[in-house]
Amino acid sequence: MRTKLLIYFILLICCPVAIFSQNNAKHSIDSLHKIIESTAPGDSIHLSALYRLTYLHQSMPKGIRYALDLLDKAQKVNSNKYICQGAYHAAIYYQNYGVIDSTRYYVELLTPLAEKEQDWDTYFGAKRLTINTYLFEMKFELAIHEALTAAKKAREKNNLKGMIMINIPLSTAYINSQQIEEGVNVLKEVYQFIRKPDKTLNTHNLLCALIPACWYAQKVDEMLNYIHELEEAMDYSIKNHIILKESLVNVFILIDIFYAHYYIHKEQYSKAYHYLHKLNDSIEKGNYLSYRYLYLDLAIEYYDKIRDYPKTLLLLDELISRLNNSFFTKEYVNLLIKKAEVLAKNGQYQEALLFYKKGTQAKDSITHSFSNLQMEQILEIYDGNQIKLERERLKDKRNRTILILISISLIFILFVVIRMLFVRNKLKTAEQQMRKAAKIAEEMNEIKNRFLSNLSYSIRTPLNCVVGFSELMADDPAMKENQRKEYATIIQQKSEELMRMVNDVLDLSRLEAGMMKFNIQQYNAITLCREAIFMANCQTSKKINIHFEVQEQILPVVTDISRFTQTLVNLLICPDNYPGEIPVNITFTVSKNKKNVQIRIKGSPLANPNFSSEEMGIKNEINKLFFHQFKGSYQTKTEGGKEIILLTYPLST
Repeated sequence: MRTKLLIYFILLICCPVAIFSQNNAKHSIDSLHKIIESTAPGDSIHLSALYRLTYLHQSMPKGIRYALDLLDKAQKVNSNKYICQGAYHAAIYYQNYGVIDSTRYYVELLTPLAEKEQDWDTYFGAKRLTINTYLFEMKFELAIHEALTAAKKAREKNNLKGMIMINIPLSTAYINSQQIEEGVNVLKEVYQFIRKPDKTLNTHNLLCALIPACWYAQKVDEMLNYIHELEEAMDYSIKNHIILKESLVNVFILIDIFYAHYYIHKEQYSKAYHYLHKLNDSIEKGNYLSYRYLYLDLAIEYYDKIRDYPKTLLLLDELISRLNNSFFTKEYVNLLIKKAEVLAKNGQYQEALLFYKKGTQAKDSITHSFSNLQMEQILEIYDGNQIKLERERLKDKRNRTILILISISLIFILFVVIRMLFVRNKLKTAEQQMRKAAKIAEEMNEIKNRFLSNLSYSIRTPLNCVVGFSELMADDPAMKENQRKEYATIIQQKSEELMRMVNDVLDLSRLEAGMMKFNIQQYNAITLCREAIFMANCQTSKKINIHFEVQEQILPVVTDISRFTQTLVNLLICPDNYPGEIPVNITFTVSKNKKNVQIRIKGSPLANPNFSSEEMGIKNEINKLFFHQFKGSYQTKTEGGKEIILLTYPLST
């Protein structure tokens, strides 16, 4: 029975291919020939028409001619799609006729191309053919291993057709390995997925496999149900695609075979004979070599059941002669034993004993060989897995090395990028600082130019007066005494003004350069302020009205007494030409931390914009630099329309 199922499986190779291709066959065969004749060999339309002809004649001898023609023309134009299809149908044809080497050749040709093109239907079809070759060679362990690997990939790709195509030979391998329930269940599980959504295309494939699987498992009632479903699917296919009828004739033969088996099992021999007679005509007419084996096996079973032993022996001799020296070795041995049993039933005991001994000896030898073959297959699978594992280890090691190198490169690149960003930011900051410095330098240059211009004007004014009045006095010897004294007074005033301005400029330069020399002493700031008020009143002829407020009587400071006093005086004096009186309020306070004395001067002429001049600007700058020199502060602001100067100076501890 094991080899018998293998024969059934040969039929299944032919049955589902038309379904697998799923072509709607829009053109008749004649129209396809016209298209081929009217188009260039490398044209896609030409190749498509040739492919349809290959598909429609795939189970017939002329199908191989179309397949090889398609393959040759596709290779010339490097069309991977049609190379795959031509090679696939050629592989199917040669496997149907048991030419294993040619089958392997075309499978190896198309498999990498189908994977590259992601044509998964053809890819899994090729995998199926590979598994079939293992089955033909009775390498069931290798077939199971290959099928499980391909089925896993089909699930990963979510390819239903691929799962169907792989599970059919997987079921056959299981059954031939005496794992009968697993073989049937594999097919049933997949069939549940397609039963409702698909009544025709994928249903053909699985039903053609389920029917013999159920027969082998002795589930004849289930087998009958599946035969009815297959007939329904066949009627639907032919109704919608009448052109497929010729290609599906072998499926009808398969149905008749299992109807005959069913009725023999149910001992309805008249019905069984009807199908047996029908099969003989169909097989002889179509010249289906593989079906002849099945027919003979079926006829032997039938005539044995009805006890027509001479006819049974005649058919046994024919089948034994056909199987002798073929790959059906075990079935050949089983037939020898079967012949011995029939001879015994026919009363030919001596001949029966000879055939029984011959068959038993051969069976023991085959069983031993088969066990050794299984062990060799297991070892081959183990060695293959070890090689794959070692390749994976090397690949993993190489990948880790590449990953480490990439990581190091990325870290280096990241470091370089960060460094570049850091340098870029520094350059950007430096550029901004340079622009800012350049802008400040421009502003300072402009201020300097303006200052020099104003200073030049301020110096020339009193100097011109001095020079002018000196020339008047020198040119007029008869000048009256009182006029001479007036001119001399003017010259003296302008000289003093010029001297003050020169001294202020020199002081400003020394303070800016940090070259000013100070006479440092500790003194009471309150006393210094009172002295400054007195000096200011003397210099401005009582034109200022100073109100002095103080909360403390002693505020010791360490400073240059002369310059501190002069700074305060500068804050209080006003121009001689001012017509009125200037009210000035001075307030002394101590900071909250008791570290600084705070002097608030409200109404200082030095802060009044009405008295703005170059001389006033120089004095303000001198005061500011002086206070900063002793870690104090000098600020000018406006409150209620009045200008206020705020001074801080550190107290002596």
